Amino acid sequence: MEKKEPPYPPFKYRGKLYTPKRKLRIRGKLFFIVEEWSTRYKAFDTSSKQWRSIRVRNANVKHEMHLMQFAKMRNSSVPYSFEHFKDEQNEYLVQEWVDGYDLRYYLRRESPGTSFIDAERSYHLIRGLVYGLNKLHERGVIHGDIKPENLIVADTKRLTMIDFGAAWTGARTKLRPDQKTRGYASPEQWQREKLVDHRTDQFSTSVVFYEMLTGDLPYDGLGGFGSDYANHPSLIPPSKKNREVWGSLNGVIMRGLSLDRNQRYETSAAWLQALNEAMPAKATRHDPFSAYLPGIDLWQNFKTFIANIRSRLK
Repeated sequence: MEKKEPPYPPFKYRGKLYTPKRKLRIRGKLFFIVEEWSTRYKAFDTSSKQWRSIRVRNANVKHEMHLMQFAKMRNSSVPYSFEHFKDEQNEYLVQEWVDGYDLRYYLRRESPGTSFIDAERSYHLIRGLVYGLNKLHERGVIHGDIKPENLIVADTKRLTMIDFGAAWTGARTKLRPDQKTRGYASPEQWQREKLVDHRTDQFSTSVVFYEMLTGDLPYDGLGGFGSDYANHPSLIPPSKKNREVWGSLNGVIMRGLSLDRNQRYETSAAWLQALNEAMPAKATRHDPFSAYLPGIDLWQNFKTFIANIRSRLK
């Protein structure tokens, strides 16, 4: 008979009671696990009195942590990683907790063939993500597995990337993605081409954008899968499925979804610039996400803000 874990007493945090499902000790630190998913825990760190995300892996957690710490510098689209450890069965990565649901949660709330949010808001969310990806690519890091399950809608205002288990640095050959990534992985990933670079993230992100706007995956649901076949379905423009999609944005998405990577934007900076230029006219005055998703350097904004404060105090 399987031995059951004893019930744990509830603990209070900011006036609210939580009941741990179990406890986890990491190098002398005690974590209360309050929510569990297949590869992620929501845990309370009793040492720092903060929520943490603990990701469960079979291997390569140390490599993932180093990549994320390297990519995190000046990048609000990547959660901070604190430490890693392993036991006899798994490896674990302790990260800051990003409050929110993954993008798949929101997409499931709608019926097939319908968009989960309006086109303008989708645009701002994706523009912020591309800003973060551009920072990532500038440091030579490629996520390699952009899909709704790996994007957290943080505070409903921005998309945060999680799960860097498939990430790598530089351009290299990648193995075929698992079935969960079907439709989102780029054609070059499926075809095992010798060069798989930052443009694979451009394709995957464009697939996610297309799905947000239309409720469907491009190429009749295949995405980049099977693109080596001569009878691969043609790409229906998102504007044909959603009248809210304006012309300039339609062009950016279509180019990002090119099956031939050489037809996509050559650099992530050019991709981001094209998105910035495709901003709807009304958003230039009333952009509700401008404070969270700028097209300029957040660090420079912060330094300017501090300089203004200092000048007023003189």
